Amino acid sequence: MREFYIRRFLRIAPLFYFMMISYYPFFWMLGGKAFPLSQFVSSALFIFNFVPQHVAGFVMASWSIGVEMALYAILPLLVFAIIGLARSLMFLAVAVFLAANWAFAFQGTKGALVLFSQLSLIAHLLHFAAGIAGYYAWLGLRRSSHQVGRLILVASLLTIVGLIGFANQIAASFGTILNQAAVSGVNAVWAVTLAGAVVGVSLYPHRWFDNPAAKLLGSASFSIYLWHPVVIVILDRSGLYRAIYASFDGASMPFFASLIATFATLKLSLHRAARHGFGGSLRPSPASSTRLFRSRTFITSVYRCRCIDLGKAPTHRYAFEWIPLD
Repeated sequence: MREFYIRRFLRIAPLFYFMMISYYPFFWMLGGKAFPLSQFVSSALFIFNFVPQHVAGFVMASWSIGVEMALYAILPLLVFAIIGLARSLMFLAVAVFLAANWAFAFQGTKGALVLFSQLSLIAHLLHFAAGIAGYYAWLGLRRSSHQVGRLILVASLLTIVGLIGFANQIAASFGTILNQAAVSGVNAVWAVTLAGAVVGVSLYPHRWFDNPAAKLLGSASFSIYLWHPVVIVILDRSGLYRAIYASFDGASMPFFASLIATFATLKLSLHRAARHGFGGSLRPSPASSTRLFRSRTFITSVYRCRCIDLGKAPTHRYAFEWIPLD
């Protein structure tokens, strides 16, 4: 797993450290206050998910990086303990149970403890658990027909539409059962649904999801994730959003116009950053970056993966072709 940790660090750390340093002049120009040194150190060491006062991270939207890094701390244990669909489903059940009880434990808290309860690894472990279960489900179904994948994909997409369209009713239903821990139930349904969608796309790679545009977005996803809050703040402070909303009637047109302006600014700024060696460019990864790893266990990452059968029944050997998205 040493190779995995090195690649993950090199994928995340350089851009994250660059954003950390750039936030000091950025917030100074916006008239904000400086961040304490302790928060800078906890972010640099990727331990801020364990510190209630720092769990959100001072780099906007970086809280999920804290969750991801906290998971990597226990990943070796998970790799060797969770093998097979049955164990992964048990782990998913345990993760949901932990998330619900974690929410119960922080009832009535205020301030930093509220964020800590919502953004800690324990609250989000169920998402990773659903992904692991989805991986083992895919292993069992990978030789199935495309019709199976299409059925899973369509069912997952319809569930997503239902979760969005009936969000209030679903939250109220879970609230009746779980009270303050209702969000854990909603998150569990979302986690399983999204894992099902990934399994469906893997078995049935429809062109709507497996296309050059999706690959372009995937290659730059981490850069977009860290950079988009800064772009939104700059455009908001510049008055662009107010000008757009003042130019259109209603809410839909100005919303989509603001969305287009935000994405256009993101694309332009990321291309400029890529020229200077920062961030991820909006272009596919070169074929030369493809590497082969042989493994009997799952690896949680944002790499695009293809499983290659190297043997024949009854004994099979598999290689996983990992194509990094940077």
